[in-house]
Amino acid sequence: MKIRFFRYTIPLSLFFLLTVVFSYSAQATSIRLGNFKFENRSPIYYSNGQGHYCWYENMESFSRLAGNSRWTTLRGKLVDYDMTYDGICTGGESRPSPHPDPTPIRSGNFKFKNRSPIYYSNGQGHYCWYENMKSFSRLTGNAGFRIQGSRLSNYGNVYDGICTGGESRPSPHPDPNF
Repeated sequence: MKIRFFRYTIPLSLFFLLTVVFSYSAQATSIRLGNFKFENRSPIYYSNGQGHYCWYENMESFSRLAGNSRWTTLRGKLVDYDMTYDGICTGGESRPSPHPDPTPIRSGNFKFKNRSPIYYSNGQGHYCWYENMKSFSRLTGNAGFRIQGSRLSNYGNVYDGICTGGESRPSPHPDPNF
């Protein structure tokens, strides 16, 4: 079967492939400028419209800083967006703070698209990173890894250091601005 697509006729299988590709590439990467929250979630956030967001600590700070009680309610969750979490909204520079609504990264080895470090998540909100491919191979037997969506800061998980196969070894984060 073929479908007429503008002036061109294409096979049905190609039409479905193009539909999936264009649907996937149209996925939101950032949230527009303004206040927002997600359905059935309590935190209210502010997006600068350029890929960064912060959250209002309470309704009093929201009223004081936002000047009104309006926000856009979105479906989905923060990990669906490629944005950087900056902490608590202050009206100036954001104040660092743990994420108000963390989403644990599911258990297993993972990395992010176009990023070098390979991590391990215990599925309980903690993760570590493999110092190099040699330690990854030694500890996992080259078990492989999945590509995780969004940005690391959107998950609000706790970084524990270098993966050792037992207790993690403290170490600076390998990709601190992600």
